[in-house]
Parts: sequence; structure tokens; C-alpha cells
Amino acid sequence: MELLPPDLAARITTDLRAHPDAMVLELARAHAVPELAVLGLIGAPRAVRLDAARWEELLRALPALGDVRVIASNSGVTMECRGTFGGFSQLGDWFNVQSATLDLHLRWPAIGSVMALEKPSHLNRRPTASIQLFDRDGHAILKVFLLFGAGDDPEDDRRRAFTELRQRFAAP
Repeated sequence: MELLPPDLAARITTDLRAHPDAMVLELARAHAVPELAVLGLIGAPRAVRLDAARWEELLRALPALGDVRVIASNSGVTMECRGTFGGFSQLGDWFNVQSATLDLHLRWPAIGSVMALEKPSHLNRRPTASIQLFDRDGHAILKVFLLFGAGDDPEDDRRRAFTELRQRFAAP
């Protein structure tokens, strides 16, 4: 992914400082950049690059977390659901998640980057923690929220799990 022009990066950084709870998707669209570019400006420790080559191992670690919120978005729709990862299979370019609560088919060759993100919720500023997969152009493919800022999440256990995943799968 190419670097942003300095003036654009400065404008986005100013927006991030003023609104740390802003939806990354909306901020990216407002500045006509991919979401991954915004996460790059958030930087560590809140936005940490994970080892994209280990995407499958990472997804296979998610069933231990139980119920998570999964978000997929494109130019015309955003889909959110809660479920537990599992029922994994692979057929050609498809990596399938087919549990009792999730039916997801991921075109794994499209994965270019994986990030771990912590930020305040745009709804109530409570903590969120997510694992996000991006295509090679920096557009989000899939977001898995361990903490969604809803207040009903088991925050201590989820925060520990998120920290462990972030450390275990950190990019070299």
C-alpha cells in the first residue's frame, strides 16, 4: 500500500485526534482513502499489523473466544452478526466458516493485510477491540470484534484474549 501525501495524512491525523471514536470506514470514505491507510495513521499500540501469512491460524484460534461480532461491508451494504467461529473447511480459493451461528466464505487469496485495532466505540466511546482483514488495496474484507463497546462484553477476559492474539500473531 502506498504512502499518503503528507497534507492528506495530516488532515486525517487531525480528524483522528479530534474524534478518536470516529468510524474508520466513514473517515476513510470522507478522505477517499482505504481503511488500512487510516489504521496506519492510528499506529501502534492501538493499531498493530499482524502477520497476514498466518491468517488461517488466526481464524482457527477464534472459536476459543466464543461469541464475537462479525462485520462485512462493501459500497452498498454493511452486514453485522454475532456468532462463533468453527466448522472450517477449504475448497480452492474459499476458506469456509460454517458453524451453527456463522456461514462465511472468505476468498483467502485476496487477503493482503491483517490488523489488530483498539479504539473507542463510535456509539458510546466504550472500548472496542477487533481483528481486521484487508485486501491488497487496503479495503476491509472482514472485521471480527472481540469487544464491541456494548457494555455487555466480558471485557477483562476479552481484553486478555485480544492482547494474546495481538502478541501471538504480530507481524515479524
